[in-house]
Amino acid sequence: QQGGAAAAALLPPLQQALKGQSGWQEYEAAAKRQFAGYSYVPSTGWAVIVQQPAEAALAEVRSVRQRGLLLVLSAAVLAALVSLWLAAALTRPIATIAAAANAIAQGDMSRRVASTSCDEIGSLAVAFNHMTDELSKRETLLRESEDKYRSLVEHLHVGIFRSGDLEEIRFRQINPAMLTLF
Repeated sequence: QQGGAAAAALLPPLQQALKGQSGWQEYEAAAKRQFAGYSYVPSTGWAVIVQQPAEAALAEVRSVRQRGLLLVLSAAVLAALVSLWLAAALTRPIATIAAAANAIAQGDMSRRVASTSCDEIGSLAVAFNHMTDELSKRETLLRESEDKYRSLVEHLHVGIFRSGDLEEIRFRQINPAMLTLF
């Protein structure tokens, strides 16, 4: 009785079990947090107690939590890398078309865009190349028309001039016949 009373005073789960209760309890013993499960067995009058330091009981939980966090962090990094790769893969063809458009705007009508896919970007590349071909044809026709106009004006025996601003009356173009007249 005396030893049992002393043990009951020391172990809160034992106190509960000796009262005929079953359950679990978290408590302090020997300056450490403890987890204990307890149950009273009426047929024997015994109390069964299973006790473990909280640190040992939670070690596996901490390990699982750390592995879970590492897994989530790894998945997040992988998702970010895949997103960056996809963004680069999607914008690269558009950047190529933009660079070609800038070259054409600078007068380089030989610039073409490779059409390597059958998606919207591939269709855009085909349309871009068709537009460039049409612009080249029109530029050629315009040059031919300008050459014909210039030849006609320069070979006419009638004086022709084209003026600039009316205020300054500058001549922008004068054919040889006009020069002969003046």
